[in-house]
Amino acid sequence: MLTPYFEVDYLLPRTLLASLSLQMFHEVLMNNMFPADITLAASLSHFCDFRDSQELDLLKNVLEHVASQIIGSDMDMSLSSFNSAFRTYRTATDLLNNVIQIKETKVLFLAIEIYLTSLHNFQKISDKVEKPENHNYKHDDLWREYKHCRERIVHWLENDLFDNKEFKLWNAAFQLNLPEGGIKSSFTDFLNSRFRQTVKEKISPEKLVQIYCSHADTFEETVQEILSKAVLEAIESCSSFDWRKNKDGKSNLRLSELLSKVFEKEWGSKSLDNPIQDLEHALMWEPFHIYMELFCENQEAVNLNCQRIMAKFHGITKDLIEDLLQGSICVGSLRMLMSRKKQFRKIVPVIKISKPDTILKTLDGRHLELQAFENTYEIVQEFTHLCSKCKADTEPLKYQLKTVITGDINAVSLDTLVDTSILHQQRDLESYQPIIIAFKLLSPQNMQVVPDIVNCCQGSLFMKIWKKKGKEMKKNLGRKLSINEVFNYVWHQTLLDWKILCKKFVSGDLTFTEFNKWFKTRDPDELRKELMFLDSHRNTQWIDERLYQIKNFEILENCIYGAKVIIEVINEFDLKEKHFSQIFDISRVTNVEDTSMKRLDRGLLNTCSILKEITKERADCLHELVTCKSLVQWLQKTMKGGLKELQVFVDLASISAGEGDMEIAKVNCLHSATTGYAPLIFNLGQECDTEEFLKKCQDVWNDLDSNPQLPQKLRDTSRQIRWLKSVEEFHGAAEVTTLAQAEAINKRGVYQIGNLTRIPFVENPALSDVIDLQVRHKEGRTSKKDKYYRYEQLYDIQSRLMLVAGKAEQGKDDVERFMLILDSIVRLGSIYVKLRSDGCVLFSHWRIRIVCDPDSTVCAFVLFGSEEDSQAIRTRIDEKSNDVSLVIQELARFLEQCHNKWLEYIDQTRDIYFGLTYFTVDQMVILQKELVKVGSEAVPSPLVYSLLSAVKRGCTKDDLTIAVSSAKTNAIKTVTKGTKSRHIQGGELMH
Repeated sequence: MLTPYFEVDYLLPRTLLASLSLQMFHEVLMNNMFPADITLAASLSHFCDFRDSQELDLLKNVLEHVASQIIGSDMDMSLSSFNSAFRTYRTATDLLNNVIQIKETKVLFLAIEIYLTSLHNFQKISDKVEKPENHNYKHDDLWREYKHCRERIVHWLENDLFDNKEFKLWNAAFQLNLPEGGIKSSFTDFLNSRFRQTVKEKISPEKLVQIYCSHADTFEETVQEILSKAVLEAIESCSSFDWRKNKDGKSNLRLSELLSKVFEKEWGSKSLDNPIQDLEHALMWEPFHIYMELFCENQEAVNLNCQRIMAKFHGITKDLIEDLLQGSICVGSLRMLMSRKKQFRKIVPVIKISKPDTILKTLDGRHLELQAFENTYEIVQEFTHLCSKCKADTEPLKYQLKTVITGDINAVSLDTLVDTSILHQQRDLESYQPIIIAFKLLSPQNMQVVPDIVNCCQGSLFMKIWKKKGKEMKKNLGRKLSINEVFNYVWHQTLLDWKILCKKFVSGDLTFTEFNKWFKTRDPDELRKELMFLDSHRNTQWIDERLYQIKNFEILENCIYGAKVIIEVINEFDLKEKHFSQIFDISRVTNVEDTSMKRLDRGLLNTCSILKEITKERADCLHELVTCKSLVQWLQKTMKGGLKELQVFVDLASISAGEGDMEIAKVNCLHSATTGYAPLIFNLGQECDTEEFLKKCQDVWNDLDSNPQLPQKLRDTSRQIRWLKSVEEFHGAAEVTTLAQAEAINKRGVYQIGNLTRIPFVENPALSDVIDLQVRHKEGRTSKKDKYYRYEQLYDIQSRLMLVAGKAEQGKDDVERFMLILDSIVRLGSIYVKLRSDGCVLFSHWRIRIVCDPDSTVCAFVLFGSEEDSQAIRTRIDEKSNDVSLVIQELARFLEQCHNKWLEYIDQTRDIYFGLTYFTVDQMVILQKELVKVGSEAVPSPLVYSLLSAVKRGCTKDDLTIAVSSAKTNAIKTVTKGTKSRHIQGGELMH
């Protein structure tokens, strides 16, 4: 009766169902009078309030009806259907979240069906109906919620896994009644993936096989497919499956099919024509021992093809075990069994040839025998090499080594290498010593000695004695030694001598002469290693003592040798012996080498302590002075000015050498050698004593440390003494000419400094551009015979005069005056170059002439302006400046002050005219030179426009012309204004 009113008031059916009890709701629901979304909402309300199992059963029936109602509903694509589908989906989501908490299986699966079907219906209609603007539905939220619910469902299934070995819940999940579409596909794929992962991670392979064999036919098709693949993988990787647990005939049949299928997959396509490799492959396969056990106890558990293959494997394994027990097993087979011992241990019990413990013990024993042979083979190889060192005939032994393992060692039978018959007599393998029979040339007694020989020969001392005894024996016999003679003579004699030396070394009775005979190294680490080898007890106390004694002996040895070298230097260079008494005392020490190590005199060490810093290399460095005595004396005689004069000579030698590689190398060698030895060549006085001499030696040794080739360079320089003398003679012959030039310059020379080119602007002038010299032929006017010098020529004369000054007494004053004037000229020229480079236009046409004649009334002419309006200032010598060199220095100081003031002026101008800060001094000089060309016939450089773009963007020629014209106008106005101002001020003053 109320049904027609449901369309008028959509809240009426909800109110009606909410007022009914669960029993009445159940009865009314069966009449299908109410829409699905309303009945689902009422069901959710009753579900939240149910009290007992009876009400839960009623709710199950209600949900079954609601599920069938939702699944069978037909929706039109209207907005009202969209709203109804959305309400159904939201209510179904809430129902699932409530039901999943109580984990009632049937109710939960009904809730899952209702939820997924509602989601499917809503998604279907939402794709076709335009949604209202005020609807709060968002597609991303829907899918996010779906993934969350899906994860909760699977989590419930996974947790229930171990309580249900038949996978009933998973099976039921795959059988859910869902409409075809994207939701079903997505949910089914997700179930499939998680079920595979769960089966793989949470169930042991053995249990999985049991479940599959017992209950496979009860599973849904998808579950069966997943389980079958998982079971196959499980059997392939299973190493502990117990096939006896399945007693049911149907289960056993299914297991047999599985096992056969897995076996044929692994072995069905293999040819199996290499027994050992095939068995190794089988042992590497995890379930192989299971199949071997099946074959030995229940062959019918697999099909005939599997039985045939397993029969072959069984035969191979049986034959291999028999060869192992008899000792005739091949080396390759033995190595294979040892590498697969863990897997082999599992199949030994089922073969039943012998007791498993016996077989495994025999395997370990055979492995010991193989290792013994391999070790012995290496030792015999090394012994053969040692026999060649002592001049023995090793060809028979080399031949036997070669024939023992002809071809592939893996194919050689073990009983041809080792006596395998004695293994079964051994109770304890730890004490088992296999007997090697492969080397017929070596008797058992000699075989026992070979390892001792090889071990002893690791020490260098033993090896030296070994070689020495072999050479002596060969010389006595006149032929190479036989192998037996090596054992009978060389070994015994070497061991005897070695033990004697070891005893003397340990006790300290060994003399240093004997030590030097047998040991060539003095390196402490190498000696310690060798001495440790001498003492099997590893007592290091005596080793520390010997190393200390050897070190002190080396110091003493170096001191004595160094003292003798120093005495040679004293004698060769006529030093006074009375100042070197300690050195002579040290040189008189004799027979130190014949002293035993433990009796080394410590008092003697104290006496030699003065030379403790000397080494053999340093002493040899001093000895080179004696060897090159003629060079040293020539240097002392020729270059009395020491290093300064030497440097001049090196410069002159470089000039003489030119650009030839050989001559340049000679000069470099001369410079390096003489500089390094300079303290002993130039600074060694006749009154020098020991302390002073050693101090100078230390300076030389410091140079030696950084230049180890120093003695060789002195020796090479000494060989070139004739060339050095020729250089000295050449420059010595030029002394008269050089002195004459200096004298002429001092009397008739006229220096000129400044703008020599008469060009207002010179870019980057150098000293050679601003300095020249005229030497008049005679006093008075200029003539064609006058000589002119550039700055480079003056520098060359200066270099030559430095050599002359050290040797010539006559003309020394002329040299000093020339040097002083030239240094002052260079100073004046340098500051002039700075003024020009920094753009000071006041000195654009500035020049100065310096008259060197000391008798001249006027010593300098300072010239200003161009040729047309040149003006001059004359300078005279006064009491304060009594020589022209002092006048030049005063002028240089004045120009330096001008330069400083010019730089200050530039800085001040930058502060006033901000635009100048965009330019460096060099750029302002360029602008200064180029801007004066504007308005004249000359054309300024195009680069000017780029520079001026810093203050006038995109500066052009027209812009520049206008700016220069404006500047000229402003300048004229400024000058005119200043003139008027002066007139007015003058008038005011007159009034």
